[in-house]
Amino acid sequence: MSAKICNNLGLAIQNISICEALALGGKTGVNQKILAQIMSLSTGSCWSVKTNCPVPGFDPSLPADNDYEHGFESRLMKKDISLVLKEASKANIDLQFAKKAIEYYQALEDSGFAKKDIGIMLQHISKLKERDE
Repeated sequence: MSAKICNNLGLAIQNISICEALALGGKTGVNQKILAQIMSLSTGSCWSVKTNCPVPGFDPSLPADNDYEHGFESRLMKKDISLVLKEASKANIDLQFAKKAIEYYQALEDSGFAKKDIGIMLQHISKLKERDE
């Protein structure tokens, strides 16, 4: 179980960072689909952009093109991060990114996206500032 939750912690943080980068690109006039293609071939390349890209239109077989259905549910990611934080406490290690990541996934749950694929994070991040204004 420890290897699984450590792997999912990496994915949780990776997903947030990819979604933040894509959201920023979109808000500054960069086509998100093109940005995702660039990232998938350069230093931003990772599972969250190559295999489960959160940008609709990147690959019609992915959850992003299917209303973020049939993927890794956000609520399950939050559960795994919760397990990570429990293990970190036992191991006496302070995981600041994990603490922040659980806030992001909790916000998805609070917004009604608990059963949506973790790629829904892109839509959530893209709209955060708009909600504050």
